[in-house]
Amino acid sequence: MQFGFIRKRGKPFWTLLSLLAIVVVGAAWFVVFRAYQSTSASAQLMQRRLQEELTAIEPPASVHRVQHNEISKIGHGNISEYFQTDLSYGEIRGYYDGELVKHGWKFQKETKLTSWGEDHGELMAFYCKESVSAELYYTGQEETNLKYRYSFGLSWGIYQCK
Repeated sequence: MQFGFIRKRGKPFWTLLSLLAIVVVGAAWFVVFRAYQSTSASAQLMQRRLQEELTAIEPPASVHRVQHNEISKIGHGNISEYFQTDLSYGEIRGYYDGELVKHGWKFQKETKLTSWGEDHGELMAFYCKESVSAELYYTGQEETNLKYRYSFGLSWGIYQCK
């Protein structure tokens, strides 16, 4: 069964319509690709900024770095370092409070973490500098399982800093 308006159209009409569809799809792909490139470049720039900030914030002299992780996606990123030390949480937190203030960071909050409703002594302190957050995670009783006492990391696009 053919519809009357289709039967009246000739081969040039369908060729023109096909070419128009190809141009529209190509233009849409180009716009999406350029947006992806722009976003990707912004993500790379933010990761470099995180690395520069993390390098500027020296850890306490008595700690031993055991791991370094980086995550970079289009909409968020994180760089974290994991440390082993004999320092208490109070000493670690006091050190970073002082260091971060020197570099323009502001304390936001401290959160007690639980695992399946159980308190294992884990704590997390958050700091902000513009849209970037700093996270100090203390492992508490989980130190034996995790093989580090605390981690310190910087993130963008994950936690809300303004």
